Amino acid sequence: MPSRLASCSALAVLLVLGSARVGAGEDERPPSTLDRALAALAKGRAFLVKQQAESGGFGDPSSRIPPNAGYTAMAVTGLLAATPRSERKAESHVMAGLAFIASKQDESGAIVEDPRFVNYFTSVAVGAWASAKIPAFSTNQAKAAAWLAASQVTEDPSSPSYGAFGYSPGARSGARAADLSNTSMAASALASGDLPKDHVVWQRLQTYLKRVQNDSEVNDYTTTGEVDGQVVKVVSGDDGGAGYFPGGSTAGLERRTDGTYAPRSYGSMSYALLSCLVFAGVPAEDPRVQRVVTWLSQHWTLERNPGFEHLDDGEKQGQQGWFYYVATAARALSAYEALTGQTLEIRDPQGRPHDWREEMIDTLLARQADDGSWRNEKAERWDEGSKVLATSFALQTLGYLTRQLP
Repeated sequence: MPSRLASCSALAVLLVLGSARVGAGEDERPPSTLDRALAALAKGRAFLVKQQAESGGFGDPSSRIPPNAGYTAMAVTGLLAATPRSERKAESHVMAGLAFIASKQDESGAIVEDPRFVNYFTSVAVGAWASAKIPAFSTNQAKAAAWLAASQVTEDPSSPSYGAFGYSPGARSGARAADLSNTSMAASALASGDLPKDHVVWQRLQTYLKRVQNDSEVNDYTTTGEVDGQVVKVVSGDDGGAGYFPGGSTAGLERRTDGTYAPRSYGSMSYALLSCLVFAGVPAEDPRVQRVVTWLSQHWTLERNPGFEHLDDGEKQGQQGWFYYVATAARALSAYEALTGQTLEIRDPQGRPHDWREEMIDTLLARQADDGSWRNEKAERWDEGSKVLATSFALQTLGYLTRQLP
């Protein structure tokens, strides 16, 4: 069953948002999915621009978070999703936000406002500049992308973090020196900046992806962990999904029949894995790609981040970072469709087909507040209690779904 959104003309997504039809037209037909998504983007944009500081930056006064480069890059990318490409150079809120981010860049190219998150801030900054494609910031983007590529963990090929990216260079050691979430943010930024597919960054990244995917055919990484106070051997699982870092998962460890343990796969990191595989140039027919696509199909849901159901507080855990989860999913599935050139039809374990774009749009629109904002009402962890951040994630997600973002 082909997606109605997938069949839309490329020109349709370039409609001026203010003129998008949001009610029954002259022919009395109800608004299309695309119409409703564009209207939600317009409402979300209207809310977000009211939150911008005079400096051009974004923070969250309600959470006492001052304007900073990270929030600003996220918000500007959300604004770009709600702004037709032909109008972005003249969009004052976008230009002010991009200039604010540039003011936080040092000579190395990095965004150094907060040393704890320099990789993360630089990744989202590169993503914002790359999405905007405004020549005035091309030098900023190039310098930041070069710094970001050089921040990849490269010292020891035997390290479990080799080929990955963390919050900040050298912040940790071993398997926790980096993680799949930060790695996917960096990979997305570098891919949006057209880093050549034969670049050594992508080759190193593939080494890391093999160690973080639950696929024993390619993952031979072993380590130890702790379960109920006991030290246990941790090896790769075989379901094709991914945890947070090699040998570890926020969803915990799962006992295997041979007495060893494997990191539990969960939704947001499995989508992060898929996007990284695509960005790294792994073909769609590669078994690593097909296995994670299968895991995602078998665990398809927009009610929660799947993978935490076994925990006593699994429902709460599954709601944490929900807006990050759907944004990561939309980015990954969009990248996969671009790779294959075909509409992806997800089939759940019962064989039921899902039009993932339409279902995501319906779910997001149902959660949008009357003022145009979004907020994670069920779990505020990772700042998703902030309307600014949650709305930025939601607008980005709708941008992927309407193809306003690549």
